[in-house]
Amino acid sequence: PGDLRRHVTLGQPRVQIEERASRLPPVERMNRAVDPMCVTKWGQTARIVMERRSKLIEEFIAGSFRHHWHTLGPSWVQGPPPDKVERQFAKVGGERLRVLAFVSVHGSLDLEIPSLLEYMFPAHVNVKYLLFGEHTDKICGNTQDSAVVHGLCKGRPAEAASEAEMKWSGTMFEGRSGQLLSPRNPSLLFPSGRDGEGALPPQIIACTSWIEGIWVARYFPEMPLLLNFGPPLLLHMSKDITNNRRDIMDDFWLGLDQLYAHAERGLAIISAESLFRAEQLLFQSGIEVPFLRPMSVWVNTTYSPKMTAGPGHVVGQVLIHNRGRLRYETFFIESLKHMVGSAFKYDIVPQQGRLMPFAEIAKFHAVVILPWSPELCILRNIFKMRVPLFVPGRSLLRNMVHVMNQRLMPTPYFKRHPRLNTESMAHIHPYDPFLDTARPAADPRGVAARTYWAEYSEFLLVPCLRHFVSAADLLISLHSMEGLKISVQMRAAYLQDMQEMRSFWLDSLANWL
Repeated sequence: PGDLRRHVTLGQPRVQIEERASRLPPVERMNRAVDPMCVTKWGQTARIVMERRSKLIEEFIAGSFRHHWHTLGPSWVQGPPPDKVERQFAKVGGERLRVLAFVSVHGSLDLEIPSLLEYMFPAHVNVKYLLFGEHTDKICGNTQDSAVVHGLCKGRPAEAASEAEMKWSGTMFEGRSGQLLSPRNPSLLFPSGRDGEGALPPQIIACTSWIEGIWVARYFPEMPLLLNFGPPLLLHMSKDITNNRRDIMDDFWLGLDQLYAHAERGLAIISAESLFRAEQLLFQSGIEVPFLRPMSVWVNTTYSPKMTAGPGHVVGQVLIHNRGRLRYETFFIESLKHMVGSAFKYDIVPQQGRLMPFAEIAKFHAVVILPWSPELCILRNIFKMRVPLFVPGRSLLRNMVHVMNQRLMPTPYFKRHPRLNTESMAHIHPYDPFLDTARPAADPRGVAARTYWAEYSEFLLVPCLRHFVSAADLLISLHSMEGLKISVQMRAAYLQDMQEMRSFWLDSLANWL
């Protein structure tokens, strides 16, 4: 048998599938992080300069001569001139822009855009947060280290919603989506005057729920709206689809059309928290929206690895961020623990789905994320903290990031807009992000679909991430890691993203000022 094995040669696989998303080339996908439609003058210029710069870099690398980087010109990402901020906000007569932010779906997502506007324009934006709905207990318990959420939840009775919270008006969706404000009694009010008497309505409403966005467009047709969504379009309507409530679904699709009309009038900015969700929405409704990378400015913790003296060498810790309920996570973590030797620098600490304060996570030398969804808020939260991040490479991601969809698939949230031209959409995205990615492991179309849609995952788009292809590869990368150097690179990338965001929001808000 030994001689027989020595002479056996394995052939190539019969089917080699390497599907790559071709609708948006990698360079263009990166450039479209904050302005995918290139609707602003800045976005158009950035696209041209970025394509030109990429072409020059490729020519330099291909050539045998020295890299004359000065010929590339100045950086394509530049912050707005200081006087531009003053000129833009001077249009509101020197008053601070009043923004009402709904905190009702997911704490991290709900805080993203309002806190970002406050951070970038502290002298010109006044944000009031309103906590309400059926997810308040989860928001208060899961949103870590947020002073805003702590203030909203402090002293709040856990058993019942208070009278100060918003109340639903009308019969739209039978009030299933939570409590919302009566349009006849808007408590969307900001104090006016020194004595605090009187009130002013908000000038902008920010939310993350499709149903809340529809409600604003329907009852406040002249109110500017910022809708930055995270969950899939029909995730919260799936029960109505299952129960064959066509009246409710017809009302939802009508409300969605009203919301899009609100955006076409220039009164709404609809964006996704990730490129995957933006492309998924395009496949489902035929509408293309930008995606805005979460900046997590509300996270106030920085990378500070803790060193522990060990027997003969210095020992640190590496956190494995995982749900703790998936079988492949257990096998992977156990493989890591069995493969490490006495000379390995770090202890492996599984998170196992438990909540950890950001201040505690910042003490780890690195964080390894085992994803179960194409995008996770924790990825950008930790990125903002500048903690080195290790994530699976392409070959592993295609089998990991679709786990959440596969578990949700009995829920009929994959339905598409009744008036969508599915034939033309097939030329844009050849695979269904819902049904095809949930096919059996041996189905060739399922393999191709999972590979294709993994290309739109944040785990392949966020800069400065370290990718591994196996447990052994991860251990080697961790052992040779220069954590502080990686952290500095992440900080530089974050500042570049912040400049992009600042330019985007100045141009986008100009129409409302």
